[in-house]
Amino acid sequence: MICRMVVFRGKVQGVNFRRQTALKAEELSISGYVKNNPDGTVEAVFMGPEKNVRYIIDFCRTSIVNAEVQSYQEKVAAWSEDGFRILH
Repeated sequence: MICRMVVFRGKVQGVNFRRQTALKAEELSISGYVKNNPDGTVEAVFMGPEKNVRYIIDFCRTSIVNAEVQSYQEKVAAWSEDGFRILH
């Protein structure tokens, strides 16, 4: 199990980024959250098996419909709750 916090920059708000991320996280049994930040970025915490966490990070970078991720920053994080949430 690993846990990563990732901040995505680019065209990531107003494109259902959070919803698509949450659906994929649930599909992959990943815990954590996704939220919009006031600066226009999207922040997410992903906790689960390493291969699933790596997969969802790549999914968010390349496969969110109508999003254009220009860059992202990843760091080690901690999360202790079950399930995945969209925070507001």
